[in-house]
Amino acid sequence: MGVRRLHDLDKCGWWMLLLIVPLVNLFFCLYLLFFKGTEGPNEYGDDPLQQ
Repeated sequence: MGVRRLHDLDKCGWWMLLLIVPLVNLFFCLYLLFFKGTEGPNEYGDDPLQQ
């Protein structure tokens, strides 16, 4: 699910490796939880909230 969320933010799945780094993983989790995804289609597909 984390990779899918990163794709929603228009980032690649390799960013999940930041979860390994202590203290950085806290801020990274907050980023995944609270930042808004890209509006409209991005490199990884269409916006699922757009109709």
